[in-house]
Parts: sequence; C-alpha cells; structure tokens
Amino acid sequence: MVYYKVVSYADELFDELIEELVRETLKAYPLMGTFLGLHQYDVLVPELSRESVLRWLSLIKEFIRKFESIDASGLTGERVIDFPVLLNQLK
Repeated sequence: MVYYKVVSYADELFDELIEELVRETLKAYPLMGTFLGLHQYDVLVPELSRESVLRWLSLIKEFIRKFESIDASGLTGERVIDFPVLLNQLK
C-alpha cells in the first residue's frame, strides 16, 4: 500500500518562508549556525551595527507580513501548530 502525503498550497508557502527565514537568520547571526553544527559559519561574525539591527527588524516585519498573508485554514499536519507559534515568536 502506498501512502501519499497531501501538501496544500498554504503548506508550500509556509515551508518556503520557513526556509527563507532560516537562511536570513543564519546570515544575520552566523553564531547560531555554528551552534547548530553548521561549520561553514564558524569563521563568520555577526554585524552588530545600528544599521544592521534596523535592517534585521525591517526583515522580521516583512516576514510577519508574509506569514500573515498565508491562509492558515489551508495548513495541514504539524504546520497547524507551528504557524501561530512562529508568528507569535516573530512578533
């Protein structure tokens, strides 16, 4: 018997945004990459200038906007739980 995992359009959007958020977070905070065992980040240091922090805050606001544009009623599986938790953490 073959089982197919049904993934909705909302699931695809959510997953893509999660991947983008992780990439941007690791770019802004490479020490987190090192903490996670991703050794390509070992030699990088975060930029902690005022401009950098303001750029990060702007990026977070943009991610909030993008996540809020997803129709959460179309999410399936664990994403139903992950979505409000993630959105709350971003806010």
